[in-house]
Amino acid sequence: MPVNTHSGMLRLLCSGLLVTAAAACVSGPRTTTQTSTQPAASVRNLGASIQLTSAALADHAGQLCSSAGVSQAVALGARSGSPVASFPSTAAAVAAWLESRDGPDGPRVTASVWRQQPPDRFVAVCYYDGDFAGVTRAPGAPGAPGYERAILLVAEDGTVTIDRFGPVSALPAVPPKP
Repeated sequence: MPVNTHSGMLRLLCSGLLVTAAAACVSGPRTTTQTSTQPAASVRNLGASIQLTSAALADHAGQLCSSAGVSQAVALGARSGSPVASFPSTAAAVAAWLESRDGPDGPRVTASVWRQQPPDRFVAVCYYDGDFAGVTRAPGAPGAPGYERAILLVAEDGTVTIDRFGPVSALPAVPPKP
């Protein structure tokens, strides 16, 4: 099912990172199709309808996690300058995920700040492994097994939001799903 993205994704397309998409931006109306069975995002510009493959979106998420997200992750205790996983998403999908991921009785955000963003705003979900021992725990939280994984959310403009910390076993590197 296509998802409309915002102008930041359009900048990605027209900046030449995707040659086919850049050609479509210059040459006027035409449609490129996706051969994958995975979802794609639609971008409209000058009458052109361009389909981005999920691989291109994943690459973009990886770039955001490896650039904007990495300095924050390393400052917090990540082992390396590379995420262990990154996933593309949108503000609406991240909000739904944050509000529902721990089940109906689990602790969770009841009204995510991501709801204040345009729903189609591109967000990279980034997982980093490391020793996050210096991170302050919530009152009453157990001291062990320690924080070995961090999830950071990186918006298209490079804004980094810390999501959560925990043991690797409690935070598997999976894409956000509401």
